[in-house]
Amino acid sequence: MGRRQWGFLVLAGAVIVALVFSGVQPRRVAGAAHAEPVPGRPDLGDCLLESPTTGGGTATGAKRSFRLGSAANGGCAAAHYGEIVQLMLSGGTGSDVGCGRADGYLGWTPLPRGDFNWINWFSLDSTVVPLGPSQRQRAAGQNWAACAALPDGNPGDSYTGSVRNVYAGGRLPSAFGRCSISLNPNRFDKVRCSEPHGYEILSVATVVDPGETQDDVDRSCAAIVDKLTGITSSSTKAQLKVETLMYHFVNGGEAAPGLQESGDGAGGEAVCGVSGVGGRSFVGSLFGLGSNPIPWFN
Repeated sequence: MGRRQWGFLVLAGAVIVALVFSGVQPRRVAGAAHAEPVPGRPDLGDCLLESPTTGGGTATGAKRSFRLGSAANGGCAAAHYGEIVQLMLSGGTGSDVGCGRADGYLGWTPLPRGDFNWINWFSLDSTVVPLGPSQRQRAAGQNWAACAALPDGNPGDSYTGSVRNVYAGGRLPSAFGRCSISLNPNRFDKVRCSEPHGYEILSVATVVDPGETQDDVDRSCAAIVDKLTGITSSSTKAQLKVETLMYHFVNGGEAAPGLQESGDGAGGEAVCGVSGVGGRSFVGSLFGLGSNPIPWFN
């Protein structure tokens, strides 16, 4: 092959390489880059879209930030891990936010005492943790603190629905229920209410007067069950058994049956629960059941 032919081939190869590389070079796009908008502060009812157990540990003990969904815009329709139950527009830091019981958000009003002046029933516990602005939000001047309620004992469980105003006629998400294989505090083994269980505990009370009788506690518990389950059908009630247990704590923290009659700590506590007649098990919460069918396991 002559020099002229070699020269032609070299030149053609260089042109092809130039064309190929020019085709893979990034093209310029008109316009300017814009930073992602900084999320605003949450509102009551907004929900946690990521588990509080991600990143190691739970959210208790320190204020943390999470990806949130907006309840107002339908962002909480899917499964979530908790919800904002308190909001303070001037935030503290760490665990000094002051998160406490979420009774106001839950819609809890104490049962009218009537004849039961010394029996004080309480709303069920939830795990309430402090949340705060992310670094970007703080840099943008946001200074707020919030408290989120998570399923008690199972802070990594997701759920649908809301606990807002559940004590005012709402339907409790099963993740927040307090279900067990026994009412006995010494054998209390909490299970998820979505799993088979023999008892659902609807409330726990302090009993100040050691003179309160078992009949007093039974009648008071029955009123609690009516209020919280919303069940009015006599045929449905006939399939359920309202149960109570009074106890006091002795040395070592073990629960002893009955109330302490005198001395420091006179009185004790009572637990109010529901079981199925004939030992049948549930696979859901009875809280706010109303006219819905009982969630039987068998």
